[in-house]
Amino acid sequence: MTEKERWDEAMAGLRGEPLTLSPKMSGTLRKSMTGFLHILARYKFAMKMMLNRSNITILDFGCNDGLGDLMLRQNLNAKSIVGIDFDSEAISWAKDNLQDDVLSFQEKDFFDYVNINIVGGGG
Repeated sequence: MTEKERWDEAMAGLRGEPLTLSPKMSGTLRKSMTGFLHILARYKFAMKMMLNRSNITILDFGCNDGLGDLMLRQNLNAKSIVGIDFDSEAISWAKDNLQDDVLSFQEKDFFDYVNINIVGGGG
């Protein structure tokens, strides 16, 4: 399948209101359609893993501008979706354009959420 055919297939799957991409995601799309589709494919995989779950809470580390979280919001029965990223511009855009009663965004570093203890080499 060519890049154009993959793009056409992805576009055919979009529904609802037109979507405005963030400047960063638009740049990704202009540089590489394949790269853009790779991002969407990761979220599609996550959706497949959660389709039969309801009223779930999702925490997305590395959400960038929230496009993938919007996909999750539109396709899953989620109680809450929180997108986390250290990129202040991406989070600002997501807050201004995507945030709603289920979908929210926070500018944080992944390591603010984990406590890594590495002691010895065994379990």
